[in-house]
Amino acid sequence: MNVYIYDKVLEELEHQVGAVPLFGVHHDQSMVVLSRTAAANLVQVGIGVQDVRALAEPLTRGERVVVRSVKGAPEVVVLADGKLVEGCKVEVFGLHRDILARANGIVECREFDGLCVGFLGTGSVATLMARALVQAGVTKLVAVDDGRVSVPNVSRYAFGLEAVGLPKVEALRNMLMMVNPSVDVTMVNARLTLETFVEVQTALAGCDLVIIATDSVRSNLMGQEVTWRLGIPTEVVGAYERASGGEVMWCIPGRTACLHCLRAALAQPESSAAGPFDYTSASGPADLKAEPGLSVDVGLIALAATKQAIAFLAGRTGPGTALDLGMPLMLIGNEATWVFEGPFQFSRVRVLKDPDCWVCGKPPVQVAPNELEILDTADDPRHPSRKGG
Repeated sequence: MNVYIYDKVLEELEHQVGAVPLFGVHHDQSMVVLSRTAAANLVQVGIGVQDVRALAEPLTRGERVVVRSVKGAPEVVVLADGKLVEGCKVEVFGLHRDILARANGIVECREFDGLCVGFLGTGSVATLMARALVQAGVTKLVAVDDGRVSVPNVSRYAFGLEAVGLPKVEALRNMLMMVNPSVDVTMVNARLTLETFVEVQTALAGCDLVIIATDSVRSNLMGQEVTWRLGIPTEVVGAYERASGGEVMWCIPGRTACLHCLRAALAQPESSAAGPFDYTSASGPADLKAEPGLSVDVGLIALAATKQAIAFLAGRTGPGTALDLGMPLMLIGNEATWVFEGPFQFSRVRVLKDPDCWVCGKPPVQVAPNELEILDTADDPRHPSRKGG
């Protein structure tokens, strides 16, 4: 039996008086102790104490007991049916020393400590990206989605049948905890609408980067309106029909055009008295729904977008790098279709800023989260509905 103990658990046990339940995962060959608190995907795998003599009752409950020695090194007593199991190998592992050991050096994972990445939409693209970002060292996320995991989702999402029926944001958090037990995921079980605009805006306000990957262009446009008002850099990722290709658009307030500049000819939402534009009234190509595609095709788009996100978070952008903000739009062709002459083609495109854009044509609003409000832009003369009269 091999026993692996996350070092944070041992640190917490040093200040613990008496026995506490320990949670993790196990099978016949090994046990992994991950947490002192019950969480999804985890089961009780033992009892932790500073000294085995602190137990007032015989060690017969459960199969395994983790014991903290006086000198600070872990000692493990493993029981099966109340009998001592000899020959246990114990290994203590940590986040940077072990989980991220092979990523460090390729990227400096500690650079991502304290950085927060938000996800608006937690579908096939977002789950693949979130997992890859956590594997690179990102530990703080905000996830916004009101959907639940269905059986057909598992052929494209990063999680499997164990997540069916769960809210998508919860399923995402559960999956990421198994990659990094210390990951901090703020879950917002909501769809971005005029009614939830302020709630979503408040949740995303502290993010260093927001990744928008919703199921339609119109919801992406409203998400961009949220992030631009907050002055937050945004990466918008989407797949074309059957994931034959996709696109990644970077929107940096004060530096690049926004998604509305790119889609200006397609999206003409109606203004709302409350301020945000009502994209439910938009119609035509701007409302193209995300199409299902093979996970391998979705994955190519998602991982290319993740490569750029890592470059941005690490501050390594510019000509010759994964992310050149001078050409903020990346087109990804999985097949010979549309503008792509063959499969596996990547193109970078300059996007001109529309001086009359009703979103980025004026400075972003940067306020404290507790001061957020829906701004009144219905009378903005730059809004498309005002053109021509």
